[in-house]
Amino acid sequence: MKLGKLLLGAGVVTYALAVSAGFGVQSASAEEAATAIDIAKIAINYGEQNIVVKEDAEKADTKLYVGIGTYSAKTPTDVKVKKWIEYDNDTTNGVTIDTSSLAVTKTQYVVIKGDKNTKEVAIQLAATPSKLAASIDYTDPAAPALSLKDITKGKNSATAVANVEFSVANGSKYTTYTAKKESAAGTDLTKYQKLGATLKVRQAASTDIDALDKTDSTGNCKEVDIKLNGEVAKAYAATGTFASKELKVKVAKLASGPKITVNYTKNTVSIPKTAEYRTAVGVFATDLVNGATKNTVVVPLAEFKQDAAFTLDIRTAAKVNDKDKTKSKSASNITEVVVPASTKCVSKVAGASADTDAEIDKTNFGKADLEKVTANGKVTLKYTGVGKTTATLTNADTENAYDVYVTTDSTVGFAGAENAYVAPASTVTGAKKLAAGRTLKLTKLKDGDKIFIRVAGNAKKKTFASEYGAFGTVSLPKATPAPTATATGK
Repeated sequence: MKLGKLLLGAGVVTYALAVSAGFGVQSASAEEAATAIDIAKIAINYGEQNIVVKEDAEKADTKLYVGIGTYSAKTPTDVKVKKWIEYDNDTTNGVTIDTSSLAVTKTQYVVIKGDKNTKEVAIQLAATPSKLAASIDYTDPAAPALSLKDITKGKNSATAVANVEFSVANGSKYTTYTAKKESAAGTDLTKYQKLGATLKVRQAASTDIDALDKTDSTGNCKEVDIKLNGEVAKAYAATGTFASKELKVKVAKLASGPKITVNYTKNTVSIPKTAEYRTAVGVFATDLVNGATKNTVVVPLAEFKQDAAFTLDIRTAAKVNDKDKTKSKSASNITEVVVPASTKCVSKVAGASADTDAEIDKTNFGKADLEKVTANGKVTLKYTGVGKTTATLTNADTENAYDVYVTTDSTVGFAGAENAYVAPASTVTGAKKLAAGRTLKLTKLKDGDKIFIRVAGNAKKKTFASEYGAFGTVSLPKATPAPTATATGK
């Protein structure tokens, strides 16, 4: 009985050994015959952060198994897959393996096999820079540039990232960035300066790989040596990367336009010496403020040499930071001054009738009777009388005041080439104010004094003064000689 039991036990042991040996032989045979999924059936979509496997129907697996390889920093090529995720195969649409949860700053291994093609295919996904620095470079203040650098090895070893894209803070669309120095039609960032903007910046995803190809000269991947679960293996290192992590960078808002003082009574604008200006859309100029010794330059409107109405745009000029040109300042926003067309004050001397009234010009400026002259049809003059050096101007205009300038200056009046009219400057001193609807007494007049008159500016109404117009030349009243007595004989 004991012998029988012993023989029975021996039989059981023998059977178990046979089964074990048989399984081992079968496993070894299966491994020798194991096939892998064709890498040409594997695509990498960098833009969508996924891998797609689409097998031919006749060779397709029923199920796919995907594992994410792990490794240590000390042994980065010793890859282990601890868990397999099952996917039902879809030969029509392919199986999409979402990899968006994987850290893009670390080299990743995605290992794929099937229930039929049981040999593992290991795909190595390259890492994006682990440390990036983004900034706006104002070396050219008129064309700010977007800078993205890889500082993984430290700031002193920073390298520029070539393929950069950006989006506005809450935008979903990314724009490829091209530096102006690389292309005349480079990306214009100035539109973000008006109000200021926060941009999301990143290294762009590489071009998608439609099918892995390990061909040496033209391929999009190469074989690298690894250990997979302790066994010597190959991984396919794909070219390209997913998009990097985003960084936020602030495009500084342009400074407010400079403070401009407008003098409506003198027809001047006060411009900071650091400013630049233009009278039409286009290039800005600095001619009128170059070399200024004071912080503010008073510029007569006539210096802008505009005959018609115009808009004067003034802004603080860009400033280069000599210590760090990347931190230079762009020109400010614009301060706008609207200048209407210059008006004229026209004086006429009365003729025999209204139809024969003559405008004061070079032919009558020196000889017209001032008591017969009217400026703008509103202002008249009356001498006080014989032997007096005074006269009274009367303003019938109840809306506008007038400036009256009396001078002996030979350079104004009809003193230009061929006696062309030269108006006194808008900034001359010594002019007297003739208020609306009032009178003004002129004193200490002399023969030959020249009188000029203009509509005064009005700061409340924001209207500029007109140009000085010629009124006439003073000829004080003279006593009429008594008639000479004539003797008669009889």
